[in-house]
Amino acid sequence: MQINSGTSMVLNAGTSGNGNLVSTKIMVQQDSAISGNGQKDSITIGSYTGANGTVYNTNIWGTQNYPGSGINNAFIIGKYNSNFQKVSELMVNEGQVQMQLGTGADTDYDKILLNDNNNGTSTILLKADSISTNQPVTQTFPAPGTNGESQFVNVGNVDVSGVQYPIARQIFADFPGSGQNYENYFGTEVYGTGYAYGSEHTVNGKGIFSQVIPSGSGGAGFASFVRISDNYNGTSNIEIGAPTGVINIPTHINFNGRITSGLQGASISNSTASLQMQGPQMAVVDLPSSGDTHFELVAPNDGQVFNVLVKQGGSGTVSLPSNVKQPSGNAYTASSGAGSRDILTFATYDTNTTNEIYLVNVNNLT
Repeated sequence: MQINSGTSMVLNAGTSGNGNLVSTKIMVQQDSAISGNGQKDSITIGSYTGANGTVYNTNIWGTQNYPGSGINNAFIIGKYNSNFQKVSELMVNEGQVQMQLGTGADTDYDKILLNDNNNGTSTILLKADSISTNQPVTQTFPAPGTNGESQFVNVGNVDVSGVQYPIARQIFADFPGSGQNYENYFGTEVYGTGYAYGSEHTVNGKGIFSQVIPSGSGGAGFASFVRISDNYNGTSNIEIGAPTGVINIPTHINFNGRITSGLQGASISNSTASLQMQGPQMAVVDLPSSGDTHFELVAPNDGQVFNVLVKQGGSGTVSLPSNVKQPSGNAYTASSGAGSRDILTFATYDTNTTNEIYLVNVNNLT
């Protein structure tokens, strides 16, 4: 067949078993949009075995309309095996361009999806078993705003020594209500369900913060942490805390500045002053004007030196636990007279084994 009217078209059955439609001009195929669910194939190729050994049973170039699946009169070019697990597909949809690749394992295809968000922005989704690049990748985006976050990496099915960590991710976020560590910060988190246990590391302009919440501990109040903070006055602080454990330093430390301890005030209840030896290592006890006060030494550990300033309120006395060892013939007796000052120094060496605490004292400092 030959048609000549400004266009030359020839159907030459003599040169091909199926016939070739040849044009020296642009050919236009026009069809109406599909209403409802349906598919129109403009070009199909019969089943064949590809160079990769896959039998491609369905090979199409056409149009599909399945609004319930978000496919709206989209152009489709695709090759598929019989169970649709080995797939190569390109789809041009309304506000979307998608390339999909099925490797034969299942129908959870790898893909590149470009999506118009209909708000002046767009999104690119990459999904694959691995993504490689030989060049640096730079991400530029605005800060997420108060109580917002942007997630870079999210890892599933994390198991460490048989313990499950369903939260494993890297983010940039802003949660100022949780403290200055969480204002516009980069964060790496590996946590159990509900953040009940796990670890994190955060960095922002204020400083650096790392913590570990022990599993089975009951939450963030039991976390060990290191915090380095800018005080915004030309100085900075380093804080180290281990409320449920021990801070071990395997080598020596040289200090060029002063070392200070927090000061705990031990209140007296039912004639007992509870001295928390796992807390600040200096304490003050104000004795009443009369009566005996029993000193309770709570949670001692090996290798401690714990100092107590005793302030006399009148003629009060002090009694000590039986496991406190004192110099023979020189057991501590509180100085009398309102305003008198004594210093007690408790030292531990092997108290975890022997339950013994050693005491030396200096009386009546004036």
